[in-house]
Amino acid sequence: MDKILTKKLVIPLITVLFLGAVFIDQNAVPVPMKFFIGSPIHMHLSAIIVVSMAAGSALTIVGFLIFKGIQQKIKKRKMEQEIRDF
Repeated sequence: MDKILTKKLVIPLITVLFLGAVFIDQNAVPVPMKFFIGSPIHMHLSAIIVVSMAAGSALTIVGFLIFKGIQQKIKKRKMEQEIRDF
């Protein structure tokens, strides 16, 4: 069972690593990136894309956790209200 699982994971992992390497290599062009204040900083395009993707993922996870917390608070209040009404 473990051999089958590792075979199913190795090929996709190698493929993702290969595509990641090609992506980084093809997008190695320095791009000027200017923040609000200061002079432009030259960064690789791939680095900008990866950082943007990571920031978007992090914000999505935080938003999901906040939504989940609010949802649990609402459920808890409803349960407390039902207990009081009972």
